[in-house]
Formats: sequence, C-alpha cells, structure tokens
Amino acid sequence: MSTRKRILIIEDTYQLREMEARLLREDGHEVLEAANGTEGLAILRKITPDLIVLDAMLPGKTGFDICRELKNDPLYARIPILITTSITEGTGQDDEVWRDRTGADDFMSKPFSTESFLARTRRLLE
Repeated sequence: MSTRKRILIIEDTYQLREMEARLLREDGHEVLEAANGTEGLAILRKITPDLIVLDAMLPGKTGFDICRELKNDPLYARIPILITTSITEGTGQDDEVWRDRTGADDFMSKPFSTESFLARTRRLLE
C-alpha cells in the first residue's frame, strides 16, 4: 500500500492485538493500540484514525456499543470500523449478517487468516 494510514486497534487480547499491529505496521501504517474501550476512546479523542479495528467483546463497554456510539457521532461516523470477534462461532450466520446487525463497515469472525485481515483493512482504507 502506497499511502501510510493511521489505524487504531482496540483489542483486549494482548497476543492478537500485537499480531494485528505487526501486520499493519509491516503493511506500512502507523498503529495505535488500546487494551479496552475506555483507552481506545481516549486515544480517538486526541488522534483521529483512518480505520478502527475493534474487538466485539471488551471489558466494560463492548465493541458493539462503541461502534454504535461512533457511527451516531458526526465527528467519527465517517471512520471505517472493522469488528472482529469469536462470538459468532456456531451461530450459522455469516459475517455479512453480523456486519449489518452491528453497523460496522466490515465484520470478521475469529480465527481469521492474515491474508484476509490485510485484504479487508486495505479495502476499508481505500
């Protein structure tokens, strides 16, 4: 990718957050990291990212709540949000159904491949 973008990852699982951050840095982006929603929203209020990668199940405020809040705020509504989660496993519903339910710009069920993760983040950054 030719243009460096700023991406905020809000993910409470350290290993997954670090893996996502590494992939995105290797793809040429600046990455900001938060371990929970409170931390993520504090970063967001100081620095506006080009993309938010948001875990659905966070301590305190969930990723679903954060997504809804941001999409209803004119200051942040234009920022694409990719929600990632494992809670959809076994529901029989695909990521598109969950994306529509949550209001996110994209939705990925965990576990996911690095190729799929990068393809989706690149598409959202276009």
